[in-house]
Amino acid sequence: MSLESEYRDAKEAWPIALYEPKAKQAEFHASRAGICAISGGSQGGKTHALIAEGCAMNMGFRPWLPSDHPDYWVLRSDGKRIKVPNVIQFACVDYPNALRKAIFPKFRALAPKGMYRVRKNPQGYPTQVTWDWGSELNFMSYDQDWLKYESGTFDWAGFDEPPPRLLYISTLRGLMRSAGPVYM
Repeated sequence: MSLESEYRDAKEAWPIALYEPKAKQAEFHASRAGICAISGGSQGGKTHALIAEGCAMNMGFRPWLPSDHPDYWVLRSDGKRIKVPNVIQFACVDYPNALRKAIFPKFRALAPKGMYRVRKNPQGYPTQVTWDWGSELNFMSYDQDWLKYESGTFDWAGFDEPPPRLLYISTLRGLMRSAGPVYM
């Protein structure tokens, strides 16, 4: 096997390692704030950055950075390294449009290939990703009852769009034990 084909195979297997954040995305990834928001226009890369950060959180490191970079390790909001395996709650406006058409395709484009399993709900939407090392990424919808948000305990929360207040407060409660950050 040639070096070029090995590189091509590695690129296909770990596309997140080749992620090159734009300046605003890099600033977002480097934030040490307990609540971190990225803003910008439509199609500006906000969801892409959120998905990349979610994958990094589940891995415990940012594979697009060199291992000696100060932001390589993913930290909790109290400054300690995130434990792995961990659990993420990622919420979006709805499953048919936001999740199926935008979020999940971006996840599949970035996620290391063959290292996760997807569980779908009865309607066929992907609602949980379980990585080979035990971390979980759970997708929620703003259409769901607030009690579904209230019952979870997780290590990181992400919102693709600004959430309804009740869902946001319920999500903060789910992060109390872990001191996990909120990204939106």
